Amino acid sequence: MDDRTVPSETSAPIPGALPWTSPGDFRVWRYGVGHSQLLLSSRSGADSTSHIDLLFEAVQYMQLHRSYRGIHLADDPTALTDVAIHNPLGLAYLAVAISDATRTGLVVCSRVTITSQCRRPDQGPEDSKPAILAVSTAGRRNDPPPTMRPAWTDDVDALPGHG
Repeated sequence: MDDRTVPSETSAPIPGALPWTSPGDFRVWRYGVGHSQLLLSSRSGADSTSHIDLLFEAVQYMQLHRSYRGIHLADDPTALTDVAIHNPLGLAYLAVAISDATRTGLVVCSRVTITSQCRRPDQGPEDSKPAILAVSTAGRRNDPPPTMRPAWTDDVDALPGHG
């Protein structure tokens, strides 16, 4: 990891939590439709040997700029009410606010993983991927809206169409 892309002192106060900040320059590197994965990276080019990757998984919504000069990630649960996401099962999502000094963005996803990529030119990409931070919604569920909740009853006559 070079001096351009190190976590700042304001990084996550507890492991596995946001906010997270880096002074590096990040840009949208790739989006894969099949797995709904978004990659932002601080790499300067394809041959970069030292950079930080931000991988967002199960992306449901994104509003981004192509690049950020210095980056700050923060959990923004209030944004979930502003974004219309088709979510009939009531799955939990993270709303990650992305910003630099002049621009803001938002990604709604189920997981974000931040990894440091530091390798020698003779190493393959699989040789170095220490995680800096991983935030996930695993095991959490939001309650579905009242209209989506099943109406359980032992009284068959109380069900619509019976009685």
